[in-house]
This record gives sequence, C-alpha cells and structure tokens, in this order.
Amino acid sequence: MPRTGMVLVAGWLTVLFCAGAVQAAPAGPDAPADPTQFVYLAEQLRKNPVYVSDQIPREVPRSTAPAFAREARRLGVPAYVMVLPHTSYGTEADGLLAGVHDRLGRKGLYVALSDTGLDAAQTYGVDLPGTAHAVTEAGYAMPYDATPREVFRHFVEVVTSGEAHERAEEARAAYDDGGLDEPPGLHTDTTERENQSLVTGIAVLGIPLTVLLVTVHALQRRRVRRAAAAGGPVRVPGAHGGPPGGGRKAGGGTTGSTRQQPGGGPGPFPRERLLPLMLGAAVLGGLVAFTASQVFDDTTSGDGSRPTAADMRARIDRVSSGLRRDPLYFDPESRSTLDGAERAHLRKRLRELDVPVVIAAVPTPPDDESGGSTELLAKEVHDRLHRDVLMVLADPATGVIELVNYSTRVDDSYLVDRPRDITYTGPAEEQLGRHLDELLTYVGKAPRARTGGRPYDPPPAADPVEEKALPGLFTGDFEAGMVLGTFAAGLVFGLVAAARALARRLVRREQLRVAACETCLRAIRTRRAPEVLTDRRDGRPVPYFEVPAEDSLWAAAGYGSLLRGTGDSLAGRVQRGDFTRTRD
Repeated sequence: MPRTGMVLVAGWLTVLFCAGAVQAAPAGPDAPADPTQFVYLAEQLRKNPVYVSDQIPREVPRSTAPAFAREARRLGVPAYVMVLPHTSYGTEADGLLAGVHDRLGRKGLYVALSDTGLDAAQTYGVDLPGTAHAVTEAGYAMPYDATPREVFRHFVEVVTSGEAHERAEEARAAYDDGGLDEPPGLHTDTTERENQSLVTGIAVLGIPLTVLLVTVHALQRRRVRRAAAAGGPVRVPGAHGGPPGGGRKAGGGTTGSTRQQPGGGPGPFPRERLLPLMLGAAVLGGLVAFTASQVFDDTTSGDGSRPTAADMRARIDRVSSGLRRDPLYFDPESRSTLDGAERAHLRKRLRELDVPVVIAAVPTPPDDESGGSTELLAKEVHDRLHRDVLMVLADPATGVIELVNYSTRVDDSYLVDRPRDITYTGPAEEQLGRHLDELLTYVGKAPRARTGGRPYDPPPAADPVEEKALPGLFTGDFEAGMVLGTFAAGLVFGLVAAARALARRLVRREQLRVAACETCLRAIRTRRAPEVLTDRRDGRPVPYFEVPAEDSLWAAAGYGSLLRGTGDSLAGRVQRGDFTRTRD
C-alpha cells in the first residue's frame, strides 16, 4: 500500500509539473497576445468594470471612466469596458477580449474601445440581442472625429433601441449604394472655425450696410420725386401721337414738366434722418453677430472632456515607479513580443554593463501626456528617477528604439551613429528582444567621454485644453470677412440701383409736355387721378383722351392743349370741317 501511494503521489506531481510547464511556456509568434497583458487587464477590470488607459489622456482622460460606467448600466447586463490605445489590441481585438474573459472568469458584455472608435464587443454567458449589429452600425454611422465616449454612447443607444439589425442594414446600404464615404463630422475643427469666422464677418457688416445703402437710395429717390412734383413739371397721360406742345398755360393753369428744373434738386440726404438709419444698421449688425454666436457655439473640437493633472502624470508615475524596481520595464497594456527567457536575458545584460542603462518598452501615441514626443517622455521619466542614466525607449507598436543620455560618460556621437537595425526594428516584428540585446552589446563597446552629456530640454507639450480649444468666432478671418462684406454690400447696392433704373426705363410710358391747371397738378402730386372732361362713346361716358383722335375734336386738340400754332387753332379746325359729323 505505501508503494501504491508513492506511485500515485509521483504521478500527480508529474501531471502538475507538466501543466505548470505548459502554463509558463512563452507565447509563440502566432499567439494572439501575451498572457501578461491578459492578466493585467483582467486584474484592472476586477477592480473596476471600466478600465481607461493612462496612455491617451488627451483623447480619453482616465477621469471619464464614470461616464462610461453610466452608459454601461443602461445595457441591463454586466459590462466590462476597456479603452486602450489602438495598438494595444494587435490585429484582432476579439482575441484580446477572449483572453481577458478567460482570466477574469465573469459573465457579461466585454467591449474594446480605442482612440479610433469601437474595436469589438462580445457577450459571454449573457444574452444581449443586437450586439454584433450595433458594432457594425457604429462602424458605418459614426464619423472619424467621434470620441470613444461618443461612440460607446451611440453603441448603447443602438443596442437598447431594439432595432440594431435594421439600423445596421440601413447604415450599410447608405454607403454600399454609392453614398458618402464618411459621415459628416460631429465636431468643429480649426479650419471650419476659420470658415465660420469669415462668413460671420461678411454677414455682420455686409447685411446691415446693404440695407442702409438701399434704404437711403430709396428715400433719396422719393425726395427727388417729391421735389420735382412740388417745383416743376409733372408727367400725366397724354394722347398718342403728336410732338410735345409748347407748354403754354391754358385756362389759368400752370405748365407741368417731367424734368427737374435747374437748381430745383432736393439736395443731399439730411443728416438728421441718416443718423437713425445708421443706428438701425448697427443694431441689425449686432443681431446678426448674436445669431452667429448662437449658431456657431462650439468652443472645443472634442466632446468637452478635460484631462486633470492626475490624468496627465499617471503613466509617467507608473513607468518611473517600474524602472525604480527593475531596469527593464515593459508596458503591461501592450502586446508583448518578449518572452520570459528574453526578459531574463536582458536583465542579466543590464546588470553586467558598467554604464547605468534602463529600458522602457512603452508606446508613444500622439494623444499621450507628451503629445507623442519621445524626448519629452524621457525627460519626464528621468526627472522622477533622480539619477544619471542612459535611457532606452522602445516602442512595441512601431519598433522604433530611441536613446537619450542623461549625464552618463558615453560618447554621444557613437550613440548617434549606431546601425539602423538597432534603431528601427519594424512594426509588429517579433524580434524586439534580439535588437535590444544587440543594442546593449553596442553600448558596452561605446568609447567613454570625459564628462557626461545631457540633451537639450525638449519644448513642452501643448496644453491639452488649449489644444482642443477653438479660436473665438470674432477672431482670425473675421476681419477679412468684414472687408469682403463691405465690397459685397457695394456690389449688391450697385446691382439693386441698376435694376431699379432698368425697370424704370422698361415701364416708362410715352409722355408729353402738357398744360395743367392747379387742380390737376395737386391731384397728380398726391398720386390721385385728376378729374377730366368726358365724352360719350358707345352710349357711355369715357375720358376724352380715350376717344380716337380722328373721331373727336377734343381728343385731337387735347381741349386746346395740343395745338401747334395759330394755323392749327381750334377754331381753324372747326372752320375746315375736320370734325363735321356729315363729312362722310
């Protein structure tokens, strides 16, 4: 019996040892991701179901995690949301979700978001209809400038709508059938704000100035007409045919004229009437400006998220803390290309060097705290280490390797002239460990300098709030728009004046210079039809000038006003029998 027990114990120990060896085996080149990444992310989700990376604070600050949590609660199922740099997912975000779920071991909806949008969403042990369709719909419907928080809000809205399939098919059809290549943007960028400022400047000055010029022109034309009616000849309907008469007075009347007499103009537009019009134009310009400020009311090009100081220093604190404990630090959020043996070998090489060297394998996305600047990242980490060190920054996403020497006695020119294969390994290449090993060999052979060098301090990164802040609406191209608005107002006024002049010419009737009594003049000046003598035609009374001249002595003579001289007097025509009824 003891022998049997020993055999069983030995067998169990063998099984456990083999299982442990398999568990600890390094991930090969074909593995979807490093187990360390799965374990780290699962541990973060165990603490909080929403994990926001500290590597993209400019786009998604960590302090926005509660906003993601509020949206996730609307789904009605346990949800685990990760917001990471896009490079952290490798080629397949679904594989990362599966690995994290296996380590976390909890049922729910797992969502992978990045700075580029919604990468994947999978359900494990729960039923949430429309999840896959909502992912598809978000890919088609959300524009390029949508932030991860806006994309996730849209995703939740589609899932909870109960119409995920229909909306996905509708969004796909809109672009597969020759629709737009990209949905319109959600946010105003700097270029659009400049265009808005230009249009606002044109409208703020162009519209009121146009109204002022046209109004003054119309009022001045009315003053001219009134002056002509009060002091000179007046246009009245006359008979067709016959040249203008001599303008003689008849029956004590006054001669009217269609032309303004010399010196009889109304003069310039009165200042006391111009000032109220200018004040009204100014008020109109203010109303236009106010309306524009309400329409173009964006103040930022993002969703309004503002990173805190803690958001901006979180990754620097994490990396510097890791380098204090270990000279080799690999970003746990990133897909690792270093297995356990390679990491142990690199640590051994670092200890053997007589130059203090640290390696930080971290990505430098453009939305990180340094704005994608490797030099600034190195400076901020060095400021927290408080020691002289040769810092190696390796980007696992792009394969770029940078060296920054902080006061170590290594010849800087030797470092600058290093071979290219230990400067750039190539993205997604599974040989980062080998190139780092070659770099350490190269550093070990570096000639020593008398004094340690130090790089120039890089310029500070742009303020994350000011970086997304839009310029004011009444700045930039607003002044240029006002200049264009002035020219546009003059052009519109010229076109209006020309159109009015052309219209007057087209509708002008044939006019004659006729004599008119005071009663007729007063009627015409007040735009009333004067009382006229009538004749009978077809048994009804009609104005004398509507009777054909060949049938009416009065029509031909205009009651004596259309005579051309003494030989053409009214009495002469009667004596000649021009209008004798028995002439025919």
